[in-house]
Amino acid sequence: KSKNAHQAASRTQGRILLLPWLMMMPTMYIADSLFDISNFFSWWLACWVFWSVVIDIVFAGKAHRCLRTSLREAALERYAAAPAGAGGRLQEMARGLARFLGRRKAR
Repeated sequence: KSKNAHQAASRTQGRILLLPWLMMMPTMYIADSLFDISNFFSWWLACWVFWSVVIDIVFAGKAHRCLRTSLREAALERYAAAPAGAGGRLQEMARGLARFLGRRKAR
């Protein structure tokens, strides 16, 4: 869980931009030592696309699972932790929603 937008952007850049390159390097080294690669650029491009797609699928699945399981709790946590001067109506709505969701899960 990121503390601020800068940290979230840095983590996303590392996952989406850097990780495919880090996975591609050993793959290309192994492929070059096992096979006679005549057209290096096409192998490089195919390897980069492959790892990019795999990493995107893995992190998209993780994000989807996180949205399905913890979005409500995160929203309730945010509104329940509102400052005291931020109107009681918002906190009252958050508590009511939490009670409603608690009853739905118990069924």
